[in-house]
Amino acid sequence: MKTRTRLKQHDPPEILKQYRLKPYTKVPDNPAGLKAKAEDQPSIETNSVGPESNKPEKNVNADTDKAGLVRGMSWEHPTITMDVGTLSVNIKRAMGESPLVSEVKSCLKDAVRLAFESKRRGQQIIGQYVEAIFATGAELSSIDRDILNSMCPSVSSRQPKSANSDYLQFHTSLLSYILTGNPPSTKFKAGLHVQQFIARTRDLGLSFDRSPFVTRHSFPPSALLRSVAAELFREVRKLYKNGSIELEKKLRTLKEKGLVSEEHSRIRQNIPTIENFVCLNRSSKSFRRIVPLSSAEQPFVLFSERELCILFWKNGALRDSLRKLVLVTYKDKTIVPSQADVLDWLAHESPGSVITSMLSHIGKGIPRKKARGFVRSASVMDLEKMRSHLQNIQRPDFDPKTYKDRGYVHHGSIRTDGFRLQLLAFKLKELKSVRYKRLRADVLPLRINSTTGGVDYFLTEIRNVVKTPQDVANLWECEPDDIKILGIALGQACVVGASAILPRMSKMKTPHPDAKMETDSGTNTSTEPLIFRNLVVKQKAVYQPNFKHRRWMETEKNKDPGNGLKTIQDIETELPRLFGEGASLAAYH
Repeated sequence: MKTRTRLKQHDPPEILKQYRLKPYTKVPDNPAGLKAKAEDQPSIETNSVGPESNKPEKNVNADTDKAGLVRGMSWEHPTITMDVGTLSVNIKRAMGESPLVSEVKSCLKDAVRLAFESKRRGQQIIGQYVEAIFATGAELSSIDRDILNSMCPSVSSRQPKSANSDYLQFHTSLLSYILTGNPPSTKFKAGLHVQQFIARTRDLGLSFDRSPFVTRHSFPPSALLRSVAAELFREVRKLYKNGSIELEKKLRTLKEKGLVSEEHSRIRQNIPTIENFVCLNRSSKSFRRIVPLSSAEQPFVLFSERELCILFWKNGALRDSLRKLVLVTYKDKTIVPSQADVLDWLAHESPGSVITSMLSHIGKGIPRKKARGFVRSASVMDLEKMRSHLQNIQRPDFDPKTYKDRGYVHHGSIRTDGFRLQLLAFKLKELKSVRYKRLRADVLPLRINSTTGGVDYFLTEIRNVVKTPQDVANLWECEPDDIKILGIALGQACVVGASAILPRMSKMKTPHPDAKMETDSGTNTSTEPLIFRNLVVKQKAVYQPNFKHRRWMETEKNKDPGNGLKTIQDIETELPRLFGEGASLAAYH
């Protein structure tokens, strides 16, 4: 499954001057950091501090543990998801004809099913609670507002990512109670709010239906619910927080037309986000759903190797298999490792050791050179080799132009829905320090002929890359006068493929074959080898800018010029028919 790593935003061209040469200012460091227009932001008043910037990780040293090395790899390389096929086939290839194949498969299927059902029940109880407290239209109590504030971040606050842990803890504690029936601890603020939430649902006549989990619960919540709790929190935040911002934009447009009053068209800072969403939803008459329900299809659940070991430990046969893996590194084979011994052993093993032993064969062998695809080029990187790799690319004098590493390295996590298996891996070919320009500008490779910064970088104009005659010489090894410009009408969508052959005649001083070593060399005319430069443009990279310009043109046509003048769209609508019955070309012009 491929996902975008950042947003792609392009500023619209000036009115009717799309091709006017504009002075170049500065290339944005990160497309995701491009600021949106001021009018697109929610009109809220806040004194909160802006979001915390992403600070680079500390340099890797000899004392960095496995978790620190994995964080360092995540900081330096993008993480990709490798879809390796069905779960059954991969387990059989990893374990052969072992009778434990069915045990591993059934264990993962049960874990995914329990995680999904607990999340689904959490979505339902949150939606029923929100519907119940807003059904009467009465003023909310202070307890209800405290509960709503603990579910979703405030719209008016721009909090750092670390502050989301409080909201995530609320959803984790809620799902843990649904799965086990044990009330959360009140030592933490989130646990207190969950207990208040449980009491309020009982007062409202809502019940926690735990019947599917009473007899089937066998896994610890700490290893089972981390992924689904994070998904539930993101879904709640997307529905209520992002939905409130979108509804405010819609109400702003309706207010300009005089269709709604001022008091019902703005986000209020002193009430919870969910209450803001419900009020704006009623004012705009959008009739959006207020229940955070996702698709009924069983989703992919993320598990780390540590969580997999905890889940497998509940199965007696798989417990013995884990002990055999640990005993390989023990001198005394009579020791019976405990669960703590297995987790301690895992903390000193390479990421992907358990995955390649029990779940998938990908990464077991040595990666082949010039291999195509991740199946043959994936590997398990030793911790010391990972440390050396990170120290090399974190050197102050590191030159990304000479970086040649390729392949995929196991991250140490999997995603599965009980049927298919996906592996997480680091892509060594790309460097985030080049993509986000953390390095000095004089050592960064050119985007036009290097993919070290990624192959999905947004398009840029040639004048942003070629600024001086020396840039032409560096890129194409010729003079600017030798460059020929070819114009291509792209139309709505097309795929461009081109090849440039650049022979160049030059005078080179070569020694004459009959001359002696001490004599002056003669001057001969020779032809250098042909230089081939290929241009490949993806279809989506070509038609997305055209679509953006088309949408911008339609927006400009709807603008009212004032002074009683008609809009361009009105003029085009009133034009006579050009095709069909009654069409007249003369009347059209």
